[in-house]
Amino acid sequence: MISGCSPSNRSGAPPAATRSAPAPTSGTGPSMGKYRISGLSTVNSVDVDRVGKPFETSNPTLNAYANPNMSGVTFRTSWASVESEDGKFDFSKIDTVFANAENNGKWVELLLIPGFGTPSWAMQGVRSVMCPIQYGEGEGTGKLRPLPVPWDPTYLSRWFAFLKAVGDRYAGRVSFLKIAAAGPTSVSAEMSLPNSESDIVEWKKAGYTSRKYIDAWKQTFNAYSSTFPRQHFSLATYPGLPIPGKGQRDYVRNQVINLGLEYTSQFALQENDLNGDTSDKSSGYREVRAHSGEVVTGFEMRTSAVERSQQMGASGNPSLALKNSIDKGIAPNSAGRHVDYLEIYEADVTAQEMQSTLSYGASLFGHA
Repeated sequence: MISGCSPSNRSGAPPAATRSAPAPTSGTGPSMGKYRISGLSTVNSVDVDRVGKPFETSNPTLNAYANPNMSGVTFRTSWASVESEDGKFDFSKIDTVFANAENNGKWVELLLIPGFGTPSWAMQGVRSVMCPIQYGEGEGTGKLRPLPVPWDPTYLSRWFAFLKAVGDRYAGRVSFLKIAAAGPTSVSAEMSLPNSESDIVEWKKAGYTSRKYIDAWKQTFNAYSSTFPRQHFSLATYPGLPIPGKGQRDYVRNQVINLGLEYTSQFALQENDLNGDTSDKSSGYREVRAHSGEVVTGFEMRTSAVERSQQMGASGNPSLALKNSIDKGIAPNSAGRHVDYLEIYEADVTAQEMQSTLSYGASLFGHA
């Protein structure tokens, strides 16, 4: 049985040392005019427990970069993988992503994961709760990991300092069009927190309020806007915690979305649970479609259709599952506008059996 969250507070640690950002690098790819947020993007795999290191990642294969049906590359990795020690950065994987993407004319999105992916040094002096991974590769293991509370000022200040280092290095890259907003998050860049019944008890003990959580997102959006002035930053929707009552779930999500919409020229709204089941139209799905044409919008697939077709709406038929998911994702809203991009897992991008479906998807965006 998986245990829920339990609060902890690592107090008494010295403040974070002043860190110097790495030297900026300039883009070497095509001109900015070549790139726009549009079409299909490859999402790389993330292994939560590889060699005991949370959110270990691999670069997408060259086949994914070179695939003519794909317009972008969405690279996921954790804060801990890039800055395992205070002020010591390993940007090698991200450097490789940009080099290969630009060599193949692809735009880039970075998805950098704090929360459970926060390095141990950055947890010192930060209020946290011990929680299990609630979904994804680490789901069901029962392992408890420290999760910083979203509003902790030390946590947020260290996270924003890390983002500044990333911005100093990459914000000038012509292919860098989008970064996922994270911070008040847990296992991904979705605005989700562990929310089982036992988790809710522990969040209350930790002092959670809707206002604290919403204010943390307000600070986060401001940090992304100023740190990445040439990029879009995206919010992946998820209901809020039902604290103090169930009505808070939709209220919190709507409040956070409205904060993002204040940044019309930079904000992107997406949901990360797209699948081919036409009866499965969540509030997040509806919200993203409703805002298409107002801001940049998109969907990420629920999972790989090749690996888990049963979760994508057509058990035993990955191609049909992906096609149905693409059709559902790009369906126009009442104003006749559709989303700008769809994020597809690398296993589907590299599978030979999926190429005709990917070509079909690209054609819907005018990229065939």
